[in-house]
Amino acid sequence: MRTVVRENIRVLLASGLMEVRVDSEAKFEVQDGRGKNVSASVRTAIISLSASGIGLAGNGPSYDGLVIVPAAGKLLNLNGTPYRGEFRIAKSAKAGMDVINVLDVEDYLYGVVPKEMSPQWHIEALKAQAVAARTYVLYQKEKSADKPYDVVSTTASQVYGGVGAEAASSSQAVDETRGKVLLYDGRLALAYFHANSGGMTEEASRVWSADVPYLKGVRDDYSAKAPGCLWKYSLNTGDIRAALNKKGLGIAEIERLTPADISPSGRVTRMKIAHDGKVSVLSGNDFRLTVDPTHVKSTMFTMTEEGEDVRLEGKGSGHGVGMSQWGAYIMAREGFSYVNILKHYYRGIELR
Repeated sequence: MRTVVRENIRVLLASGLMEVRVDSEAKFEVQDGRGKNVSASVRTAIISLSASGIGLAGNGPSYDGLVIVPAAGKLLNLNGTPYRGEFRIAKSAKAGMDVINVLDVEDYLYGVVPKEMSPQWHIEALKAQAVAARTYVLYQKEKSADKPYDVVSTTASQVYGGVGAEAASSSQAVDETRGKVLLYDGRLALAYFHANSGGMTEEASRVWSADVPYLKGVRDDYSAKAPGCLWKYSLNTGDIRAALNKKGLGIAEIERLTPADISPSGRVTRMKIAHDGKVSVLSGNDFRLTVDPTHVKSTMFTMTEEGEDVRLEGKGSGHGVGMSQWGAYIMAREGFSYVNILKHYYRGIELR
């Protein structure tokens, strides 16, 4: 009989909290950092932070941190939201408490894949997403051994919604690719993905100044076929100035905006901002994220200035590096397998 190796992931669910409520349908254990029970088994616990440390509200001593361990096969609810695995509650590096969900990587993926890709999509696209997400989180785990958690539950890592996000089709995709990851030269790949490439993926070095051999620009006609690939957005220089000043640029008046460098994929990699007799330069990605990433969907845009108004016409959505999710959707609909999809976007990788 083959031994199943379980790989646990640490996910930061919340930070800066002063009090949390944990409950379950079955009694669970509250332990200190050494695995010693600090109370009788309970179905509900209110955990709070005081000057002396973390403890059960109104009940005894405080600790540096607590571990909440569910009964076998049962879920824990954090402030009403259900999760698999256990919780670790510790003091935040800034203020308040961190709540970290520790669970098996496959259980984690059940709550990731349907948040990153519609569970209504073709199963082969969902399987490609499952492999990319699994590879990404295990890569991050390798890099975070000295940190209190591996990933966060937001777009800063990849979105994780716990049990409430799970869907039958996406869980099937996780199960049918169980344990499969992307390797390059025998090591886990950094499997970035994004919404829509706009017809050409971007080289990683042009977004994050890191040369990654399997994250090169790839022609992607599939993404260009996807609905919503083209977009337009108009705003004025006052809106742009306000957004940039929130990031500390200290701009009094914008005189001119100029895309200073265009990558071979057609993306703005550097933006020049002439203001107050000076010139500031931002990367295209920083400009997009600072100004309005909801409407400035990608850096693959052309710009027209008319007085104080700026009109953008663009393609795609997201940073453009790695797998295009909408491209995967179209490829799956056209009969490609998840393996074909992954090898299209991550060149030279091995699936194992």
